[in-house]
Amino acid sequence: MKKIIHITLLLSVVSGLLFSFSTQQKIQEGLIEFDITFLDLSPEMKQAEAMLPKKVSMYFKNENSRTEMPSGMGNTITINNSQKKEFYLLMDMMGQKTAIKQTEAEMKKQQEKSNIKDIKVEEINETKIIAGYKCKKAKLTYVLNGKTETVECFYTPDLPLLAQGNTAPGFDKIKGLMMEYSMNMGGIKAKIVATKVSAQKVNDTFFDIPSNYTLRTMQELESMGQD
Repeated sequence: MKKIIHITLLLSVVSGLLFSFSTQQKIQEGLIEFDITFLDLSPEMKQAEAMLPKKVSMYFKNENSRTEMPSGMGNTITINNSQKKEFYLLMDMMGQKTAIKQTEAEMKKQQEKSNIKDIKVEEINETKIIAGYKCKKAKLTYVLNGKTETVECFYTPDLPLLAQGNTAPGFDKIKGLMMEYSMNMGGIKAKIVATKVSAQKVNDTFFDIPSNYTLRTMQELESMGQD
């Protein structure tokens, strides 16, 4: 159960960073929906697969974004404000509502502490249509704790929603919105694919932090994951 919580929180943090952006073209506000598929699960995790998140919904307006990811454990929300350069992670799990706030400076400091090195992005001569958008392929490689990791993705330059303050290592070099990608999280491989892009009105209150959430630090969050 703790393993599921850790994977859910990690996926929420990564998703929130990757989907942080400032809108520039065509669609100024709306909703992008993603499917999550977990691959090569161990027998233990296979039994608990129903508890893992399967969907991500990202609402965006101007320089704000909000991602929602429900799971069998509860709901996790990330809120990004590119103008204020602030990132929030909201967790409603097992009756506890917790909010984590990080500034751009704090996220950069955390990145500097990581063991990620030698980040490289290679453009691949391959395209595909995802959720109605023509997407280009790219391969991201980096060294983590002495081991080379690879992330392949498809992105669309027609939705250049890249965050100015995005601190997710390497992904700030992808020149557009990532519509499909796979990544390894705690030994579990997950694939995220966009299924629908909708232009629609988004209420400004979607980007407010509810008053009934308890504010905690990122250090406390990491301790929860380790426990």
